[in-house]
Amino acid sequence: MAKTERLTDEQWLALKPHFEKSIKEFRGNAEVLENAWGALLIGTQVGWKVSFIMHNQSTIKKYEKITGVKFRDVCDPETDLSDKSMGYAIAKKLSSFWKAIRGEEAIPDRMQFHHK
Repeated sequence: MAKTERLTDEQWLALKPHFEKSIKEFRGNAEVLENAWGALLIGTQVGWKVSFIMHNQSTIKKYEKITGVKFRDVCDPETDLSDKSMGYAIAKKLSSFWKAIRGEEAIPDRMQFHHK
């Protein structure tokens, strides 16, 4: 499990052109743009597996298209903060993480974080 830290200057510099381009080119409800970047930035702290639990596959793909960044390219699979996600803690106990991602197994409280 990777240690969680803020984005390094180098990591932010790599994301910055995508961030600026997405804002410049985005057309539509700004809340969607904000949600896409928020999900990605939270993913850098809690890992892409938590992001994939919190959002369905079509939403992740939409956010990746908006940001121009693949979650798996910039987020570790999990971090020391991953278990803050109640949904991820539950998903780890299920028969298959990917079944949970595909919605084949229900994950209650998938959007909830708790104090770790």
